[in-house]
Amino acid sequence: NPLGKGDSVTINVIFDPWIGGPRTWYVDDDALDGGDGSLEHPFRIIQDAVNASDDRAIIRVFNGTYNENVIINKSVSLIGNGSANTTIDAGGNGDVVKITVDWVNMSGFWITGSGRVGRPAIDSGIDVESNHNIISNNNCTNNYYGIYLFSSSECIIENNACENNYLDI
Repeated sequence: NPLGKGDSVTINVIFDPWIGGPRTWYVDDDALDGGDGSLEHPFRIIQDAVNASDDRAIIRVFNGTYNENVIINKSVSLIGNGSANTTIDAGGNGDVVKITVDWVNMSGFWITGSGRVGRPAIDSGIDVESNHNIISNNNCTNNYYGIYLFSSSECIIENNACENNYLDI
């Protein structure tokens, strides 16, 4: 505002999202339905945050258990509150998390409960079907495949624990 018009800025201004910067969305399994993804009114399920996001968004998931299948179809950062605290459980049905786009960062989850072998797909804890992704600091347990890389290249898979899966990675 080069002409100095408008109201003065106080210390009570929320600067999220920054102009041109990534938006941060919040998810809490204890939230009420109908949240808007803000810190004060988070979404209750992770897929709602993914659906609301644009590329480069950050999705912060609070402690809890999320009984859902998540399809990540936007280049986002999906950040849990640590694999001991933040669980995604598919309840024995399909992939727990499926990543279908490039440039996804996923970290800090306990991933469990994928389906088993399905045709034409193989159910996984984390199914990566894209490139340039970073999958770190997750625990994949009790899935058919823990982490499954399908036609993927230049992905970083680090500091994940995979156990009690038919195949771990």
